[in-house]
Formats: sequence, C-alpha cells, structure tokens
Amino acid sequence: MYSFASSSKWKTLQIYRINFINRNTMAEKERFIKADASQQEAIAKQFFTTTRTVRSALNFETNSPFAKTLRAYALNHGCKMYEVTLIDNPYEKVITL
Repeated sequence: MYSFASSSKWKTLQIYRINFINRNTMAEKERFIKADASQQEAIAKQFFTTTRTVRSALNFETNSPFAKTLRAYALNHGCKMYEVTLIDNPYEKVITL
C-alpha cells in the first residue's frame, strides 16, 4: 500500500495493487483500482459484503466471479484502474568509454 504523508487528502485514500509478470516481455506490472474508504464502504453496502472483500477484489487478490462483479461495479461508479509497468533497463548493455 502506498502512503502519501504530505497531503491529508491522500491519508484516507487507499490504493491497492498486484504484482504479476507478463511471460512475453518479462516486465513486472502492477494493477490496482483506486478507491477511497467511502467508495469501498458504499460498494460493500451495495453488495452486502465486507470492506475487506471489496479491498481484495480491487487489489486483484481474488479472481472469482463475485470479485469481477465488484471490480466492474467500482469502475462503473467512479473508481479508476491503473496499470504500472516496470521494464528492464534498455541501456544495461551500453558501454561507456
């Protein structure tokens, strides 16, 4: 989980992510759906579940049909999905003279 200590707005924002490796490019990717605590509580209330279940779905920790439904609902109600790719250094084999 990221921490944003500089702004009080970001203190309540919870960002969840997952690491996975794309076998074709061997690049590490992080996917997460950003939702603040009030959005997570609203989703949990709508589906009669816990906020922990919602966080697991938004973190891509679970991949059940219910988790997919929670992610779709979150994206359709104002949450944003982010995908960050960490690639290998393309200049690793450059020789400096």
